[in-house]
Amino acid sequence: MTTSAEFREYARECLRWAAEATDEAARQSLLETAKFWTHAALRLDGAQFMELDAPGGSADARSRDGARNADSG
Repeated sequence: MTTSAEFREYARECLRWAAEATDEAARQSLLETAKFWTHAALRLDGAQFMELDAPGGSADARSRDGARNADSG
């Protein structure tokens, strides 16, 4: 699975290439692509955060397990 860190690296590469571009249209295209990758990384981070907060998600299951263990002790 692709990670948000990989998306951010793609964005950094686009920014480096944009800085070296001699053609304005190419520079603008690379800047837009960098923006796309940055937004993709943020969306992926948000999706992972929401997964932990969602009912039945990992964080919810951990708190239920903790409560269950406390009740049995």
